[in-house]
Amino acid sequence: MPAGEFVSPIPPPPDSAEEESWLWTRIKDEARRDAESEPALASYLYSTILSHSSLERSLSFHLGNKLCSSTLLSTLLYDLFLDTFSNDDALRSATVADLRAARFRDPACVLSLTACLITKGFWLVSTNNIIFVGVYGPFFQTTSTLGVELIKVWYSSLAERASGSPINPHDVVKGGY
Repeated sequence: MPAGEFVSPIPPPPDSAEEESWLWTRIKDEARRDAESEPALASYLYSTILSHSSLERSLSFHLGNKLCSSTLLSTLLYDLFLDTFSNDDALRSATVADLRAARFRDPACVLSLTACLITKGFWLVSTNNIIFVGVYGPFFQTTSTLGVELIKVWYSSLAERASGSPINPHDVVKGGY
């Protein structure tokens, strides 16, 4: 094996209690290693991964920055996404399963860090699921069907604009996309 190549240890079984912790530790280790070996990425990796205490905080920050606009600030999206993650254990489990699927099923994805930050399929599915769970949560105060539909379509259009890929605002992936 060439010097400096990263070897990923065997992950814990899917849906185990330690899977999220193991995955978050892997992502942080990979980010730390890449920040040290590539100074041009250090600021990006620090602000997106290394400065956050959990996978949910990191993803909320990353997705908020991907979807923000001049009228929809990344800080508002961060709060929405983090609130949604904090109130839904099933969403957190699905996100870990989706991240694991992106990492271990895609032969081009050799790092968990790559799956988290770059793999479009992962962050589109995550965004869609967060939006679906979020519009029914306490963050939105609308109870009308029309209001919920408008919010889902609006956020889906933001994700489509950011990624160049269409997503259906009515689809929910249950984890392990």
